[in-house]
Amino acid sequence: MGTGKLVVAFAAPIVRDGTVKGVVSGDVAMDSVVANVKSIQPTPSSFGMLLDRSGNIVAAADAKLTLKPLTDLSNELTTSAISAASQE
Repeated sequence: MGTGKLVVAFAAPIVRDGTVKGVVSGDVAMDSVVANVKSIQPTPSSFGMLLDRSGNIVAAADAKLTLKPLTDLSNELTTSAISAASQE
């Protein structure tokens, strides 16, 4: 029975001897994901965000940022800058 809520699906293949034998998957309600992201506060003056591959904000403490590009916070926050920082 559907709840009508937006969900995020996670899936992973089960591979044996080089052949896909099945898939394990599960759904997580998006409101639960957003609540978890909002609770992330590494320091008193910081906050967590969830981004998609294109650099758009999927979830943040400030709901007005949802689906906005990360560069709306700062022109320096590009996907390439974040990728480079994660490699350091």
